[in-house]
Amino acid sequence: MTTMPPPPRLSSAPPPVATSGISLDPAKLLRKYLVVLIVSTIVAIGLGVAVYFQQLYFNPQFESTVRYEVTSAPDSLTGQDEARNLDELEFFMNTQIQLMQSAEVLDATVSNPAAANASTWYAEYSEGGSFQPAAALRAFEDQLTASVVPGTFLIEVAVRYRSGSDAFRLVGLHRDVYMQNWRTRTNTSQNQQQIDIRAQVDELTTRIDSLQDRRENRLTSGDIDSLNEQQTNAARQLDLATAELIMKQQEIAQVAELRDTYREQLDSPTGSVTYPDSVRAEVESDPRLAVIRNQLNALEVQRDALTASGVIGPNHRELTTLRAQIDAQRRKLESERQSLLAERFDGLVDSLDLNIAGLRRQESELLRKQETEKIEKARLLREIAEIQDADQEIASLITRRAELEAAADEFATLADTERSDRIQVALNPRLPDGRAWPKAFIIIAATLVLFMGAVSGLILLREVLDQRVKGPGDITAMGRTRLLGVVPNAKEDPGSPSDISACFLDHPSSVIAESFRQIRAPALKLIQQAGHKTITVLGASPDSGTTTIATNLALACAASDQRVLLIDANMRRPALHRVFDAREAPGLADVLTGNAGLGEAVQATRAANLDVLTAGDRERRLYEGLATQGMSALLDEAASAYDIVFIDVPPAIVSGDGLAVANRTDASILVARAMFEKKGSVNRVRSELTDAKSELLGAVVNGVRSAAGGYMRSNILATHDYHSKQDSPRPAKTSNKG
Repeated sequence: MTTMPPPPRLSSAPPPVATSGISLDPAKLLRKYLVVLIVSTIVAIGLGVAVYFQQLYFNPQFESTVRYEVTSAPDSLTGQDEARNLDELEFFMNTQIQLMQSAEVLDATVSNPAAANASTWYAEYSEGGSFQPAAALRAFEDQLTASVVPGTFLIEVAVRYRSGSDAFRLVGLHRDVYMQNWRTRTNTSQNQQQIDIRAQVDELTTRIDSLQDRRENRLTSGDIDSLNEQQTNAARQLDLATAELIMKQQEIAQVAELRDTYREQLDSPTGSVTYPDSVRAEVESDPRLAVIRNQLNALEVQRDALTASGVIGPNHRELTTLRAQIDAQRRKLESERQSLLAERFDGLVDSLDLNIAGLRRQESELLRKQETEKIEKARLLREIAEIQDADQEIASLITRRAELEAAADEFATLADTERSDRIQVALNPRLPDGRAWPKAFIIIAATLVLFMGAVSGLILLREVLDQRVKGPGDITAMGRTRLLGVVPNAKEDPGSPSDISACFLDHPSSVIAESFRQIRAPALKLIQQAGHKTITVLGASPDSGTTTIATNLALACAASDQRVLLIDANMRRPALHRVFDAREAPGLADVLTGNAGLGEAVQATRAANLDVLTAGDRERRLYEGLATQGMSALLDEAASAYDIVFIDVPPAIVSGDGLAVANRTDASILVARAMFEKKGSVNRVRSELTDAKSELLGAVVNGVRSAAGGYMRSNILATHDYHSKQDSPRPAKTSNKG
């Protein structure tokens, strides 16, 4: 048989998502444990009644209450808006509740001689004629409760005790002790508040005087206006010094620029210097040049005189000598001029350096002056700011002192009025006219809730810890597994089939036979659409019912005109030869070992269109033969002769034969037995079949009980009733019910 990739899934819908969560159906759980829940409810009610009478006999409780009305603090004292007053009132009420339940008030109550009037209570905490206040205090802490009445400004204090008259006397005594404690606290608090306010006023007065002294010491010139004028003058002097400094810096920059220009000319490699006109004028007026010019003029006059006399010619030796002297004198004049220009130019550059140095000194003086003016201006500004801050603080302190003085006067006025007493008794205690405890409805309801909660928790815990497959929902919850159908438990079939291994043939009208018809429809659709021929039927564990499923599914397919071959590949515990009363050999083992051909080994059954290939001779059953090419060849030959070939194999957890066969067939069907197999085992086999070369068509859940989530009991009965009457005579009056 050639190996082909598994065909594509037929369903267009995406496979279900695998989940590790536990799926519990409340309706199914209710049906399953309905009797347990009914019995538990009856037991819980009975237990509640018993607890009620026990409490009624041993622990009856009477309650007496007193209510206090709480008012807000005077607005003029708190100075708060309405929302803040409500917050303050809530805080005040909670504080009073703590005081009412404090050890101080409770101890004063139980230690009061008037507590002896509660005779039963007093006697309970007396030993040898001596009252035990410590034991009474511990008990009274539990007997007394205090709380705010919802939606009101009332505080309710209640005392519970098994004697109504004692509860009445104790709560009244507690009222008297608490009110006395409150008045004492109020008077002490009011006096202390007045003292605190006066101390704050005195402290503010001292701070105001100190600030005023400091302010006066800051005013060095008499008043703040003088300081402002000094600050203005300091700012003006600072501006003048800054302007003068800027001008001096500009002058330094100009002189330095001129000096640098002259130095660049002196340092020039060409030696060419452009002398200023002032330097040239000064040099031309120098006496030394005047002497040389006079000598030059005298020689030129003498030359001109000789030339004009005509006595000598132009080339006369004397005239030539004069010309040479004139040229020499001119060169001397120019040389002296250049020497004087260089001398005077160097002197000019040196004078510029001296001028810059002087300007730098003037600049330093101006910088010091500017810094001094800045310091003075900052000092004056700081003095003014400190004085202004002192003025503001003095004004604020004076205002606060005035407010405290007004509050002190008003507090002294209000301290003697009723408004200062924020707590009044609104409702005095009354003698109880009935028991506060026990209440039959409360005890029975609470017992019922607790008991049923415990029972429900145990049921849920049992279901969570029970990892068995209970029904089809557990299979579909595994993910990537199609449900082909379910087979109900044989004990719930009203037809009571004695043997279900071939139930479809022996009991065709039974509910179990009908379940295989329902499985056949989707199975055939998948097989025919994908062109499958060979189908492995595999269970996870022994007794999962694989042989029963394979046999009845083969019978159901044969009944629909399909030529079917059923192969017993369970060589360890073969069963098909007993189901069909066939010979055990020759069979599959004989064909695989070559001792018989497929046609010789196949046997016809009493069902039309169904043949069976038994396991074969016991001596020739080699488990390894199922994983050989011979097995593939046998399946190819069977597929060519039959429409469908079903192969019954051993369970997966005890043998690998089933997976070996599944890797050589076209498809596989997983069988899981309800209330028998663990979800983990079934899920592992499902994963192995999914990874095999054959396509996993789906799963069949076998032995499903109605209470465990399979067929509902009413559906099973309806199916049986319908089939059992199908051959009865038609009634005279027709009906559309079918």
